[in-house]
Amino acid sequence: GYRLAWMIYTQYSSKGTTVDIVSHSMGGLITRYALAQVARRHADFPPYLYVEDSVTLGTPHSGTGWADFCWTTQCSQMRPGSSFVNWLATYAPNPQTSGGTDWTTVGSYNDEIVSESSAIAMSSAHKVQYLASADVAHSDYYVDTTDVRTADVYYSDNGGPTYAWYDAPYAVRWSDYSLLYGTW
Repeated sequence: GYRLAWMIYTQYSSKGTTVDIVSHSMGGLITRYALAQVARRHADFPPYLYVEDSVTLGTPHSGTGWADFCWTTQCSQMRPGSSFVNWLATYAPNPQTSGGTDWTTVGSYNDEIVSESSAIAMSSAHKVQYLASADVAHSDYYVDTTDVRTADVYYSDNGGPTYAWYDAPYAVRWSDYSLLYGTW
């Protein structure tokens, strides 16, 4: 998270350029951590960042039981109830950068690594859950570039009710729309 924050600051924010972030799995947790530490004004992090939109795909926001089957530091951080997951829940429910950050969380009922509920378990403005009929697995979020809008999802916008949408785009196109539009 430290390195990500400094890369964004050095190459973009310090030059007045705003960025968008799309992250997958643990990358979403790293993004949340980086933005939260900047917002909390941690001394080791940059003074500010300009991140307009952030989309997380299959990110274990409340952890993943799959992490119990490996013994790396990364896995221990992704376990439900880990100090890292708990820190994010407490200090990074919806981290904001200078100018604000619009968060979209995306999960799937067919994700074999991260549950559909964990994938949207942060205070994001937009929450998407692909239903089983869409057949989106953990490694599918970033490879299906089709423009066909035939995916079945549950969708919630800005804390509103969750509703079913049966002609939604798949994750790559959804990410694209999330970066372009606030509410759609």
